[in-house]
Amino acid sequence: MTQKKTNKRILSDHKKVGKKLIPPLLSLIGESDFSYVKKGIPQIIWLSLLIEKLGLKKGTELAVDFAKIIDELEIKKDVPYYISWFTDINKTDEKLIKDKLRLYNVYDKINIALSDLLNVYPDCLLNKIFESKKFDNSNIETIKKLLISLYNKQSKEATFSLANTVNLMGVCGKLQMTKETEIRDFNNIIDYPETDDSKMIASFVRATTNLMLSDQIIENSNEWVSYFWNRGLELEPCEI
Repeated sequence: MTQKKTNKRILSDHKKVGKKLIPPLLSLIGESDFSYVKKGIPQIIWLSLLIEKLGLKKGTELAVDFAKIIDELEIKKDVPYYISWFTDINKTDEKLIKDKLRLYNVYDKINIALSDLLNVYPDCLLNKIFESKKFDNSNIETIKKLLISLYNKQSKEATFSLANTVNLMGVCGKLQMTKETEIRDFNNIIDYPETDDSKMIASFVRATTNLMLSDQIIENSNEWVSYFWNRGLELEPCEI
């Protein structure tokens, strides 16, 4: 009797396609903007989580500190705005990054803010740097809500997270605006979607990140992306 009630609660979130019941996470992967949903979200979810936990201003500041500290170590030419950046770093680099983050007093702040992601995804590449604990239902619920908000690429959550990928490239000196972009002040994205200027910046951000989050730029994305969605599907039938 108890088991039957549990199954009913779980299946209530599924989407019916013909005679099949599709789990919510799987239905997200297979619909709409394939490149962004399947490959973009797993790369930027850490940025979204920082904003969710700390607010847009403090979350962005912490992300900037993180990216600049690592970029200045010159381990790679690429800016670490995407999680797959950490795929092939060695133990020496891991220790170097940890020590620098601790030196600048940002290690614990980031570790705590990202705890939901780190706990739910123990093999997350960021766990090479940070520490995770056994996940609980609150961790899963946080990630689930975050995924739902990020799925709509034009939502505030997705727009601000994508904007931060561009912002991190800019503050690390790897992306320069040309006169042709017609963006007067990138910080005006904070007004999205209330002003025409913020909407124009958001449009620029989406177009730019279509390339920044693609396989053309992130060559080693498959390992993390596959694990991210497979882990979600592994947990969904019994937890989400």
